Amino acid sequence: MTYLNLGGSYQLTDFSFLEHCPHLTHLSLNDCNQITDVSFLASCPELTHLEVRSCRQITDLSFLGRCSKVTYLDLGSCRRITDLSFLQHCPNLKSYKDCDGRMVQIR
Repeated sequence: MTYLNLGGSYQLTDFSFLEHCPHLTHLSLNDCNQITDVSFLASCPELTHLEVRSCRQITDLSFLGRCSKVTYLDLGSCRRITDLSFLQHCPNLKSYKDCDGRMVQIR
């Protein structure tokens, strides 16, 4: 499996099964309000596209520093994510959508 859209999975709280998907490249978790931790995605080295828009409980994405292939990141409405220093370890990421939904150019 390389592409998965779990957007709107309001009742699902444990997404750790995704750590067993090492070939996952695209993942959408938009509007999964119950999810608090996505650090297990560090086990997905092929991840290039991550959408966590409106996942308001997530506070940390530092694991992305180990996912060097990320090219797209949507953080819309994720106001609890305040430390974006991991972005410096994502050499393929040229821009991302910030918590206000604005596209931010970084390189």
